[in-house]
Amino acid sequence: MPCLRPATLPAALHFDAAGSDLHVPGAAIGLDRPPSYPTASPGTVLAAPSLRPMPVAVLSKTEPFQGLPAKLPAEFTAQDIESRWPLVQAAVVGLQPQTPQIMATGSDHYIQVSQPDLVIDATRLVISRAAANR
Repeated sequence: MPCLRPATLPAALHFDAAGSDLHVPGAAIGLDRPPSYPTASPGTVLAAPSLRPMPVAVLSKTEPFQGLPAKLPAEFTAQDIESRWPLVQAAVVGLQPQTPQIMATGSDHYIQVSQPDLVIDATRLVISRAAANR
């Protein structure tokens, strides 16, 4: 699976791999318990291949994160997260030529909940670009 090498992104945020930062009781997307995510060592990430050419679209929130974990790593504050997020988003946009950054005005991180039609439209855009490249 392709991944983003740290060298291609600004300093990223590191959260508890248990996913406690995503615990959203009663959320419309049904996260009533934290999901678990695989973790990779920095060496594994650095050794990963670059993202292969493919159509991509980046959906970006315009509102602050809701429900950040009460206990953030000591080196990060909520303000740090908010200020770095646009940098990370811009870096992802820069990974592929002609990648649109679509602003989800009024949405926080859960764009698929607040603006599902925007997510569907972005997905259709990526599919149509992939089909055109065949």
